[in-house]
Amino acid sequence: MAQTIQIKRTTGNGKPNEEFDDQQKQKSCWVDFYPTYLNVMDMQVINKVDIITFFQSPPASGKCCASWNLIYRDNGGKTRMLSMRTLSTR
Repeated sequence: MAQTIQIKRTTGNGKPNEEFDDQQKQKSCWVDFYPTYLNVMDMQVINKVDIITFFQSPPASGKCCASWNLIYRDNGGKTRMLSMRTLSTR
Protein backbone atom coordinates (compact mmCIF):
# COMPACT_ATOMS: atom_id res chain seq x y z
CA MET A 1 0.00 0.00 0.00
CA ALA A 2 1.25 3.47 -0.86
CA GLN A 3 1.23 6.66 1.13
CA THR A 4 0.08 9.64 -0.95
CA ILE A 5 0.89 13.29 -0.35
CA GLN A 6 -0.50 16.30 -2.20
CA ILE A 7 2.25 18.60 -3.47
CA LYS A 8 2.66 22.01 -5.08
CA ARG A 9 4.04 21.75 -8.61
CA THR A 10 7.28 23.75 -8.88
CA THR A 11 10.65 23.68 -10.57
CA GLY A 12 13.82 22.74 -8.73
CA ASN A 13 14.26 26.36 -7.69
CA GLY A 14 10.81 26.54 -6.06
CA LYS A 15 9.26 28.78 -8.71
CA PRO A 16 6.27 27.76 -10.85
CA ASN A 17 7.42 25.88 -13.92
CA GLU A 18 6.77 27.80 -17.15
CA GLU A 19 7.19 24.58 -19.14
CA PHE A 20 3.74 23.58 -17.92
CA ASP A 21 2.04 26.86 -18.90
CA ASP A 22 0.93 25.51 -22.29
CA GLN A 23 -0.21 22.18 -20.85
CA GLN A 24 -3.52 21.34 -19.25
CA LYS A 25 -3.33 22.15 -15.55
CA GLN A 26 -3.75 19.31 -13.07
CA LYS A 27 -6.43 19.75 -10.41
CA SER A 28 -3.98 18.41 -7.86
CA CYS A 29 -0.41 17.24 -7.82
CA TRP A 30 0.60 14.17 -5.85
CA VAL A 31 3.25 11.56 -5.20
CA ASP A 32 2.58 7.97 -4.09
CA PHE A 33 5.34 6.51 -1.93
CA TYR A 34 5.85 2.74 -2.28
CA PRO A 35 8.59 0.68 -0.59
CA THR A 36 10.67 0.41 -3.81
CA TYR A 37 9.61 3.43 -5.92
CA LEU A 38 7.74 6.75 -6.10
CA ASN A 39 4.88 7.32 -8.53
CA VAL A 40 4.70 11.01 -9.50
CA MET A 41 1.17 11.72 -10.70
CA ASP A 42 1.10 8.54 -12.85
CA MET A 43 3.53 10.38 -15.17
CA GLN A 44 6.89 9.33 -13.76
CA VAL A 45 8.31 6.50 -11.65
CA ILE A 46 11.44 7.08 -9.58
CA ASN A 47 12.96 3.83 -8.35
CA LYS A 48 14.38 3.80 -4.83
CA VAL A 49 17.73 2.52 -6.14
CA ASP A 50 17.98 5.63 -8.38
CA ILE A 51 17.69 8.09 -5.47
CA ILE A 52 21.12 9.52 -4.72
CA THR A 53 20.21 11.66 -1.70
CA PHE A 54 17.44 13.72 -0.17
CA PHE A 55 17.28 16.83 1.99
CA GLN A 56 14.83 19.26 3.50
CA SER A 57 14.88 22.96 2.64
CA PRO A 58 13.49 25.51 5.11
CA PRO A 59 10.50 27.52 3.92
CA ALA A 60 11.49 30.65 2.03
CA SER A 61 9.09 32.78 4.06
CA GLY A 62 10.12 31.22 7.36
CA LYS A 63 6.45 30.53 8.08
CA CYS A 64 5.11 27.45 6.33
CA CYS A 65 5.85 24.37 4.40
CA ALA A 66 9.44 23.28 4.04
CA SER A 67 10.39 21.49 0.81
CA TRP A 68 11.54 17.87 0.61
CA ASN A 69 14.03 17.39 -2.20
CA LEU A 70 15.18 14.18 -3.89
CA ILE A 71 18.28 14.01 -6.08
CA TYR A 72 17.97 11.01 -8.43
CA ARG A 73 19.10 9.58 -11.77
CA ASP A 74 16.55 9.36 -14.55
CA ASN A 75 16.35 6.46 -17.03
CA GLY A 76 18.99 8.14 -19.20
CA GLY A 77 21.42 8.45 -16.28
CA LYS A 78 20.98 12.23 -15.98
CA THR A 79 20.92 13.68 -12.45
CA ARG A 80 17.61 15.35 -11.61
CA MET A 81 15.87 16.87 -8.60
CA LEU A 82 12.27 16.49 -7.46
CA SER A 83 11.26 19.21 -5.02
CA MET A 84 8.03 18.63 -3.08
CA ARG A 85 6.18 20.95 -0.76
CA THR A 86 3.00 19.78 0.87
CA LEU A 87 -0.08 21.89 0.45
CA SER A 88 -1.40 23.56 3.54
CA THR A 89 -4.75 22.15 4.66
CA ARG A 90 -5.60 25.15 6.84
